[in-house]
Amino acid sequence: MKNVVIFGSTGSVGTQVLDVIRQNLDKFNVFGLVANTSDRKLLEQINEFKPTFACLLDSEKAACFDTPKETILLTQSDSIEFLASHTEADVLVVSMLGAVNSLRCMLSGIGADKFIAIASKEAYVCAGDIITQALLKSNAKVVPIDSEHSAIYQLIQNENTKSIRRIVLTASGGAVYGKTAEELASATVDTVLKHPNWDMGAKITVDCATMINKGLEIIEASHLFNLDPSKIDYVVHRQSIVHGIVEFDCGTTTFNLYFPDMRVPINYALSIATCAHRRAQPDAPLVQGAPPRLGGGCASFPPRLPLSNPSPSYEQFNAMTFEQNRNKILVGVDLCRRAIGLGLCAYLNFANDILVHRFLRKEISFLEIYSGISSVLDHFGESPSKKVKNASDLLEIEKLVADFLQKKS
Repeated sequence: MKNVVIFGSTGSVGTQVLDVIRQNLDKFNVFGLVANTSDRKLLEQINEFKPTFACLLDSEKAACFDTPKETILLTQSDSIEFLASHTEADVLVVSMLGAVNSLRCMLSGIGADKFIAIASKEAYVCAGDIITQALLKSNAKVVPIDSEHSAIYQLIQNENTKSIRRIVLTASGGAVYGKTAEELASATVDTVLKHPNWDMGAKITVDCATMINKGLEIIEASHLFNLDPSKIDYVVHRQSIVHGIVEFDCGTTTFNLYFPDMRVPINYALSIATCAHRRAQPDAPLVQGAPPRLGGGCASFPPRLPLSNPSPSYEQFNAMTFEQNRNKILVGVDLCRRAIGLGLCAYLNFANDILVHRFLRKEISFLEIYSGISSVLDHFGESPSKKVKNASDLLEIEKLVADFLQKKS
């Protein structure tokens, strides 16, 4: 029985993690639940799963939150660190929005040698080098549960990463891929949020439409798999059945495919978590030829937890399409690659976060997300950027970006 703490339990990923746990209560116990502002949903989850600890990060809502007597409500400023490093916590699921809190959770969990299933890409985007260095000094294990990174992770098991020619992430194109420049200029929030394949939160759905999400995934993958960003590409695959592709130097190409359902990569990560501390060679990296940033292997791989998701039929393969991005207005990946070159990934992340929320509040247009990010890269690219050493540095960068965008608006 593994004790699981879910950081971001009320979000799209968090609720699907609980779906998987609900089907495997003989293997997992919900030890802690952390939410940002969704107090009602958190209370429902507490009543069902009866965790030892719960945390509501919104201090005003936490002050009047009526916690059932079986659960301890954490209200201290270090509640994230407390739960992430708790001696009885075995598995941390990091699915909360926000780079700062995600990084706090990651570093505390790594320091305590935890098994970490990560869906929050912001921590790696903003502070990937810090996470990597921390992992090199730890016995912690990190398994991605973002669909694309989980796909790549599965495809490179027992492979030497030096043999990888390139990895290819797939992009659905979101809700507006086929729109003209004029249509994109007037795209409404309702239009952008109608993702054709995935049911996700509003922010990531907008990121999919702008292709910023794919750029952020490229940044994250470079850290997760110890690859130069130039060896990581993407292709538009509208059906969202293939989630990751790996090309090897010998000419072999491998695909990971399943119908779009976040419970599949979640299920895979939790399957590994069932034997996370029984590694055949504790001091050796699971991915040969790479630093020990990823982990979770056993002397023999555990059986995957059962899931009702059907496999695609072979006839459906004929309907799958792949193409380079032909909508040149959707420049999210280009902006992310520019940020990589400038060393401004954290600045890009915070700019995008601020601008997407402005779009969702109908304060700016869809295309102004791009122009706003570009202006941030122009401005902060003129002088040496602040180096990220800890979560406090991220708070400072976030304020710098917010102040600049406020003055510019």
